[in-house]
Amino acid sequence: MIGKATLGCDESAVRKLFYDTFAHSEGADEGRIISDLASELARQVSQRHASFFGLSNTDDALIAGAFTSSLSNDRGINAKLMAPVAVHPDAQGHGLSRQLIEQIIDTESKNAAVLVTYGDPSFYGRFGFRTISTAVVKPPYEVQYPEGWLAVHYTNKSASDLAGQYNCVEAFRDERLW
Repeated sequence: MIGKATLGCDESAVRKLFYDTFAHSEGADEGRIISDLASELARQVSQRHASFFGLSNTDDALIAGAFTSSLSNDRGINAKLMAPVAVHPDAQGHGLSRQLIEQIIDTESKNAAVLVTYGDPSFYGRFGFRTISTAVVKPPYEVQYPEGWLAVHYTNKSASDLAGQYNCVEAFRDERLW
């Protein structure tokens, strides 16, 4: 199964992908929370507050997707948040997450000083993400697992240059997501 880049961001396809993925691994409640978030981010893509990266199968069904959105601070640092990321349960184990995340890293290296995500360090570490102190890049809300606050640096800026409170797009202004 080889994923091909999708064009556009179909909100209903996005909602289904993220619900199916997160309900399968985390339960129906988490599936609803994340699919609502993805749906809101899909609406923000057209307003240029978020970007969507997707892969589809040979039938043009969305099988993997991820969003990036702006993280801003008062020091003018241009950062991006990569979240959420989903690969449909039936499509997992075929290298789609690698394809998707490498595409995002390559694209966002041209647009941001740092790319941040919140997830499993052992998974995202395979792509060069490293734990970043929440005292340096302070997330919009307190994170439950600080070791999962991860970043890829695209700049030679020091930790003190990156330091500050970061603000997220509207879709992430829900403490349950952190």
